Amino acid sequence: MTGQMFQIIFAFMCITATILSTGAFAINIRTPIKLDNNGYTGLLIAIHERVPEDLAILDRLQVIFTDASKFLYEASRHYTYIHDVTILLPETWSDNPFYERATWETFDIANVLVDEENPQWAHNPYTKQTLPCGKPGEYIHITPKWITDVDFSTYFWGDSGTFIYTQLDTNDRLNLLVQAATRYIRHTLPMGSWLGMVEFSTWSRITTNLTQLTDDQIREDLIDLLPKWANGNTCIGCGILDGIQVLLEYNTTKGGVLFVITDGQENEKPYIRDVMDIVVEAGIVVDTLAFSKQADAQLTIISEITGGRAYYSPESSNSTALHDAFFTSVVDRELSDNRAPVQITSKIELAPAMGTVQDYTNIDSTIGSESIFFFFIREFSTPRNVLTVELTSPSGSVLIDKDSPEYRYEHRTRTVTISMPGHIETGRWTYLIQNSYQDVIPVEVSVESKAADVKEGPMKLTSTVGTPVITETPPKTVIYAELRKGHSAVTRANVVAVVERPGSNDDVTMQLMDNGMGADITKDDGVYSAYFLDFVKTDDCIVACRYTVTVEASDLHGGAGIQSFTYGSGALPTNSTVIPSRSTEPPTPIGDFDRSASGGVIQIDDSIVITEEDLQKDGFAPSRITDLRIVNFTLTGVVQLGWTATGDDMDKGTAAYYDLRMSTTFAELFSVFGECLQIQESNLTDGTLLSPLPAGSPETVTILMPNSNSINRTYYFAIVAVDEVGSRSVTSNFASVSAAAIAREPVPNSSAKLDVWHIVLLSVLCAAILSIVIFVVAYVINRKSRSKNRVRPFEENDTVTRGTATP
Repeated sequence: MTGQMFQIIFAFMCITATILSTGAFAINIRTPIKLDNNGYTGLLIAIHERVPEDLAILDRLQVIFTDASKFLYEASRHYTYIHDVTILLPETWSDNPFYERATWETFDIANVLVDEENPQWAHNPYTKQTLPCGKPGEYIHITPKWITDVDFSTYFWGDSGTFIYTQLDTNDRLNLLVQAATRYIRHTLPMGSWLGMVEFSTWSRITTNLTQLTDDQIREDLIDLLPKWANGNTCIGCGILDGIQVLLEYNTTKGGVLFVITDGQENEKPYIRDVMDIVVEAGIVVDTLAFSKQADAQLTIISEITGGRAYYSPESSNSTALHDAFFTSVVDRELSDNRAPVQITSKIELAPAMGTVQDYTNIDSTIGSESIFFFFIREFSTPRNVLTVELTSPSGSVLIDKDSPEYRYEHRTRTVTISMPGHIETGRWTYLIQNSYQDVIPVEVSVESKAADVKEGPMKLTSTVGTPVITETPPKTVIYAELRKGHSAVTRANVVAVVERPGSNDDVTMQLMDNGMGADITKDDGVYSAYFLDFVKTDDCIVACRYTVTVEASDLHGGAGIQSFTYGSGALPTNSTVIPSRSTEPPTPIGDFDRSASGGVIQIDDSIVITEEDLQKDGFAPSRITDLRIVNFTLTGVVQLGWTATGDDMDKGTAAYYDLRMSTTFAELFSVFGECLQIQESNLTDGTLLSPLPAGSPETVTILMPNSNSINRTYYFAIVAVDEVGSRSVTSNFASVSAAAIAREPVPNSSAKLDVWHIVLLSVLCAAILSIVIFVVAYVINRKSRSKNRVRPFEENDTVTRGTATP
């Protein structure tokens, strides 16, 4: 197929003289082709009655001339394109209700003829050129074999490469932009919002002033104002200044939001940097969408400075970043609004040629009102009515197809929309995409829904990155995702981030964790996170090194739910039982669910250069272990320790070994960890310190403790993870066990019971006293360490050997 683009291009080059010289002399009078608003109109293709009926010819003609239009647009430096094409079918072909009756069109006046081969040219395309080259040609002749036999035409005419399919041209960008903006205006923006629009290229103009969305007709009127074509240079600063003028109609710009979308690098003044101070002074938040690899690097900068969100759509075939950005830019500002929609699914499906693809999405118990299923066709050369969708409810009692009133197809935006009013059934909704076309059709599927109960609110997923603009090397950032229902955390979910990287580098899929380890601060708080370290060479980037982040959440393992807390009654401090504590019961189940959200963009600052040599370096130590704990102890002096494995690089990979040490004083372990007693493999009755498990895995070791003559002694433990080059993590939290607990069985129940409030007060008081003691003791030990450079040894003959920080 890719080869056909160049064939029609070569054959089409001479006809450009005809197009550009429509009033010139020609041997035979052909249908005039006119230039109207940069688009050529009136091109007539005619199929001779000798050609046997073959609908594949029609489909391929649409593809060929769409590709030819793209080439013409690029060859003319974004000046012109083919606006429309008419195909005249012979009377010998079957009738079809979708065909229109010919009026003046005939084979003899057509610009492109589809007929049997000319013996002189065989099945090769050619232009009938009576006049010298540079003068108008008469017509182009192509044969059915050349049109439909892709292998034949590619073999003889060469392959054009794959760039046209991996990178969209400007016309496709405009179509996709209008597709996404139509959904944004028609569905995403809440009723009552105010919207204004500004277009900019070499200069800018206000398309519409602030308009309140009070009914559906106003939405449609605004959609009609979306741009029909794009050309000229790029003056982003011009557009921002006009955007400020639009917001000033509201009497103040404070709290206003500009959503700036461009696919180009600014080359007309004023530049973004020239208007930055004006924007900051106006108190405007600027969200930006870099809609191509060529988009200006300053977009992310202005978003970061003004407190906005930056997005990036890399135009890859599997990316949903464009629609995700439009949706997130609105919904993330309405997190407290239980009436706002949530995005359930955002994915790419490939509908096979002349085939079907089936998948599903889950409607959980927290949503199900005013649900909308979108199916966006990504290729705008796709003919009309070749793709349909069927939607089936979980029970099978509801079947939506193209004849249902909920079903709508809009050809301009190549969008199938199924709108389900009211509340729909909870469970798995299955969609079947049917493709009657001879080529694979990529379809972007997006599903949104609103709360089942506005008072209770839906479960929502949000995502962001810790550092949108990386200014240090080695580069790193954290990807965060938060899953909540109201103020309640949703825990034990499967949360995955997908990072699309520059150039031809593969996407990176990351498991985000809520385990209190690595990048995650607090366990089971509904915030899932992980370090992102998989950067690529800056040479792989165009204009800017940008990465786009998408996050998905589901109940993959069946244990996700809403974290519950136990409360007493009364109020502090009259009744201490009001103090909440995390329930020991499992989270309240939600059931199968899906959520999807944009995490925005990660961008490498222009001052940072990453080479292949940099990528080979081990630039990061393992993350700190934060959950070291006593798992179990017995009467025989055996203590079991447990913790969660960290990684080789932060929370990624697998560490080389662990350095576990103990002391009989807290201050000693705190101050001079490396000189304390090291636990050796010979001291373990179970587990190992020399072969760590992958990051996130549970680890345990069982230690045979020394005999103690004092039951008043306490043993303190801490651990460090070490990678293969010797980089060490920060020392872990401390775990402790008393010699008395090891020596005899602890009393299981006590007759003396303290109130919760007493426990809290005692804990706070003890913590304060302990802090003072630690400070004083640490100070004294530090002074002794500096003077003697050694640690006080155990007073008893123990089985724990003193060691160094090596395995």
